[in-house]
Amino acid sequence: MQGTLVNDSNLSFFMPILDIRPTEDDLVIGVIEKGSGTACGVLRAEAEPDNRLILTYIYVASDFRNKGAGSKLMRFFLETAYDLGAKSIGCCFIGNPENAYLRKILDKAGFVDESDELNVQIANIEKFDLSSLGPEIKSVRSIPLRSLPESERFFLPVKEKEYYNENVSIIAVDNASGRGMILLHPVDGKLSLETLEASGAQKIRILYALIRKAVINAKESGTYDEWIIADFSSSNAKAIMAKLTAYSSVKFTECYYFNLHF
Repeated sequence: MQGTLVNDSNLSFFMPILDIRPTEDDLVIGVIEKGSGTACGVLRAEAEPDNRLILTYIYVASDFRNKGAGSKLMRFFLETAYDLGAKSIGCCFIGNPENAYLRKILDKAGFVDESDELNVQIANIEKFDLSSLGPEIKSVRSIPLRSLPESERFFLPVKEKEYYNENVSIIAVDNASGRGMILLHPVDGKLSLETLEASGAQKIRILYALIRKAVINAKESGTYDEWIIADFSSSNAKAIMAKLTAYSSVKFTECYYFNLHF
């Protein structure tokens, strides 16, 4: 097995096993099987402030699991992260049986398990009953976060660039001067509903308009078909999501941490 830094020169080779096209701020590492030249594993980490990395995607082909590919991938990643000056690495994912191999890789690499038993409910957007929200409100103007200038984002709970999915996260303004926002954060191939808030005399219909538009945008994107409602989601989010659909499952989030500079 041979580890390699993935960049523009070899990105097309690894794209079939990547989740999304990396941004220029991502650190992407791949592993190649020397004999066949097969791309057998890849991972992607996002840079955060204070020289932190968040490991957002790890994939090892089933034919190469338990054969050293995962260990080689993590070892080359940790060495590269250290050389680049990273101080720490975090990784959070949904703790279900499908992620047992990921847990094994992190444990073997020396990551510290800092998991809390966080109740997480998963909802499939195909099962959302938008008709339960009543007719669409024409007076509510929805603005995707991608269209909101940086100078107007000062009120957002989290300011880190690209923290929220900018196609599905919506700012809404009502003609009667009410306003609101729905903010969703990509995690483990799903969208975590973290904020759903509104104010003004038309608060309820703004909340409904936000959910409706975010669901439609999510369906059109075709990237995320499941939403996460966690303990930290707002009470508005929990109440309206319960109105839309029955949750499909209850799981736990697991968080791992690696300190590169002791």
